[in-house]
Amino acid sequence: ASASVPAFAVDPVTSRIIATNPAMDGHPLFEGTTKLLEMSIDELTDKSLYESLKDLISISTSNPNNRHSNILPSNGSESYEIMVKAVISGTKTAYLLFTIMQVIEEEGS
Repeated sequence: ASASVPAFAVDPVTSRIIATNPAMDGHPLFEGTTKLLEMSIDELTDKSLYESLKDLISISTSNPNNRHSNILPSNGSESYEIMVKAVISGTKTAYLLFTIMQVIEEEGS
């Protein structure tokens, strides 16, 4: 099995997660969240994750042609970069596509 990048899509109007890929299952950032699909990001208990997503949704909605990202320090040693790209249909944003990449810390930096 190829390691795919964890990704999920959010409805920009309702802030609900409308799609996830298998790489999202049990992702450490969403630890303790049993059902991501159809969940509103307002229901997230992780404050920094919630604020990061909220921020990205807001930026992406007002500036849909660019890719935007935030670095999120996770509990423990790993940090993650959350990237978002608005997917446009006609004149409006159909959905926001988020991907999560682990940030690899360079040794000795």
